[in-house]
Amino acid sequence: MADRLSNETSPYLLQHLDSPVDWQHWGAAAFEKAAAEDKPVFLSAGYSTCHWCHVMAHESFDDQAVAEALNKDFISIKLDREERPDVDEIYMTAVQIATGQGGWPMSVFMTPDKKPFFAGTYFPKDSRGQMPGFLTLLGGLAASWKERRTEIEETAGQFSDALTKALNQGAPAVESGVTIDLLDAAIPSHHEGFDYEHGGFGGAPKFPPHPGLHFLLRYAGLRPQMPTDLATEELANQASWMALLTLEKLCLGGIHDHVGGGFHRYTVDDRWHLPHFEKMLSDNGQLLSVLADAARLSEDEELRKLFRSAGEGIVRWANDNLLHDGLYQTAMDADSEGEEGVYYVWSANDIAEVLGDKAEAFSTAFSIHPEGNFLEEATGEATGQNVLHLQEAGDWSAELEALHAARSHREKPGTDTKAICAYNGLMIGGLARFGEVELAAQCAAKWLDAKGAGPLPRQITAGRASGPAFLDDYAYLAEGLCDLAEAQGGDWLAKARDICSEMVTRFQDPETGAFFFAADETEVVLARTKPSLDQATPNAAGSAVRALWRCGMKEEAKKAFGAILGWAERIPTASQTLLECLLLMLHEEKVTELELPSNLAFDADQISVTLSPREIAADDEGWGHGLVTIDLPDGIHINSNSPSAAWLTPTTLSVAGVLGEAGFPDSDEDIFDGSVSLPVRLRARDKSTEFALTVSFQPCSDKACFAPISREITGMIHPA
Repeated sequence: MADRLSNETSPYLLQHLDSPVDWQHWGAAAFEKAAAEDKPVFLSAGYSTCHWCHVMAHESFDDQAVAEALNKDFISIKLDREERPDVDEIYMTAVQIATGQGGWPMSVFMTPDKKPFFAGTYFPKDSRGQMPGFLTLLGGLAASWKERRTEIEETAGQFSDALTKALNQGAPAVESGVTIDLLDAAIPSHHEGFDYEHGGFGGAPKFPPHPGLHFLLRYAGLRPQMPTDLATEELANQASWMALLTLEKLCLGGIHDHVGGGFHRYTVDDRWHLPHFEKMLSDNGQLLSVLADAARLSEDEELRKLFRSAGEGIVRWANDNLLHDGLYQTAMDADSEGEEGVYYVWSANDIAEVLGDKAEAFSTAFSIHPEGNFLEEATGEATGQNVLHLQEAGDWSAELEALHAARSHREKPGTDTKAICAYNGLMIGGLARFGEVELAAQCAAKWLDAKGAGPLPRQITAGRASGPAFLDDYAYLAEGLCDLAEAQGGDWLAKARDICSEMVTRFQDPETGAFFFAADETEVVLARTKPSLDQATPNAAGSAVRALWRCGMKEEAKKAFGAILGWAERIPTASQTLLECLLLMLHEEKVTELELPSNLAFDADQISVTLSPREIAADDEGWGHGLVTIDLPDGIHINSNSPSAAWLTPTTLSVAGVLGEAGFPDSDEDIFDGSVSLPVRLRARDKSTEFALTVSFQPCSDKACFAPISREITGMIHPA
């Protein structure tokens, strides 16, 4: 049925070739078809190694009844989130707004003009408890489309407006100054969510905090070389301890494939024991880099050996399973033989058969139990299978090699065969930092050859380059080239500078200095986003700043940095890449405060704040009334008095000299613009009294927020 996908290179899309659903690929033709047939669009996004994507495909998309419902009432689009991360980000934001969480598979229903009206993730075919069944959902949405069109379109319009506002929100301004104190304040912030027993941050499910580990290790290594005292020496020690403990627990845990090398994506528990089994190049490339840094930083010889061994395992796994024609493919699946994890787990009998008289000691060390230590995710019941994990490091290389040989006879999980430039950039950096310089150089040369005189491709599959490159492709590759230059010398730094120059031309907003995620010529869906925070990979804009700085384009780096630095002050635990940029800049410049260029010309005198009347006569009950008016120029707004986002600076009014209070107008969009009137009520004393009103607010344009402003107005209140 899905013959429209037959020319695609994405393994994820090709997995659906035999589906009875009439899948379309993302593009104008699908939306034109939806408009012509007056049908809503169903967007299903995922990636080829996503376990729950497989589950929903088998349960629903391979089911004839579901396919008939989709084909009859919807235009269905399959999207590989790794091919089009820009589209995925837009609609994943919609899912997060609608449900408070995200994940894949992503399921979004939208109008033919791409406005979402219902969003979620995985749905079972039939209803389970509070979760609606997908078939029931399709019936309800199809009926609503036909019978309550006006309501659907109103919902889509409101949803789209909220989504566009969220995506277009500019970065907050830095209020406390671009100083070394901003760096130091980030370490206690990391402590707040740190797991002191198992490492990492937060509870289950638990993901390796790649950008966080990178920042903490760099802070621990560089901060003592800068102006310091006993307090900041202690902060450096704390950063080192958090990073090294986390890496130790990762290397010992079940998230680490002790047999074949490499690390799984995350664990469903908080102890790093029970993984979801897909293995991503992006995770392993980053871990290779931090393991190299950790091995250099640690003074514990056993830890250094553990980190080196784990890094060597990543290199071996990636070369054996992902390296093809000099490039690294994207990921290995979690599933084989129709089940998740079956390739990786072991029964106690398996261990005994392979290891013989060594099985007992090995089983004790790796927590192997006859009933199994691998629990069924839904029920929590033991399965009889075991995930290998250690309590402490030891030399089990001979036994692990025997298990590796035995595992080679099992059916191997599938591989996502597309090579993505961004993820290869992370791997190039990891290889170079770990000492595998020739592998890194070989991969880098392949990408530069594929680029030639034109722009970078997003991906290469079976020798075919395709897709628009995004900011992360340019930034991560440039950083990988910088790492390669540090490890090997040569002309890699000049090549990194060439990539950065093109990155500035293609992605930088000339007005604000911030970077767009997609290039100028890329289709804009609802909004053209600017990356802001770290996720499983570094914030692409922060990585771009770091690359610019490292290859000597310092003024360009400062301009871009100043446009986004405010996030590091507001959300330091999701801004580690930005914090590392600041660390590198302050360290290299040998200063404690960074001077940044003003990217946006904004004259605060354009905003007037007035009080009418300035002399207020109280009434018989002792209250006087006035009106504060804030007049804003066109294109400028201020936040409401209670904005929904914690990082937004609210508009406030305080009274000194007398008792008083202010009122604020209603705001459906959390902003005030134009002329804003704030009624004030003041309590008179028994004699005429001078008072002061302080109005504080943060002006913003549609592209950025500026430094907060406070204005004081004095007046006089007279008793009745």
